[in-house]
Amino acid sequence: MTAGTPWRAVEAPWFKKGYVNRHVRAEDLSAVRPPDRHAPPDGAVCLVLRRYKEGSAPSFDLLLEWRCPLCGLRAHISVPETWIADGRLVFVERTEENCHISPAGPAPEEGPPCNNS
Repeated sequence: MTAGTPWRAVEAPWFKKGYVNRHVRAEDLSAVRPPDRHAPPDGAVCLVLRRYKEGSAPSFDLLLEWRCPLCGLRAHISVPETWIADGRLVFVERTEENCHISPAGPAPEEGPPCNNS
């Protein structure tokens, strides 16, 4: 962890039902980022809103929310729960010295237009 980093990695909750309302950081989604959907950039901190299972599917999915670094809007995406075991999502919590920083992230950056609408 570098100085001033507002988030530090922590162990995943013991029970999977404890995933909801916890923060995860997107570590490396470049290989799995869908080209047609707005996905969080690598390093983005996301809030787990829901853990769910579609019908009789064998695996669970997570509904994540994050703030787009370009436009500042909230965005949502469903990802497989297996991304935690794969290391693509890492549970994080705020550091004590930076507990005043909003999980929404910094103010939007200047850059190319966002397709988040």
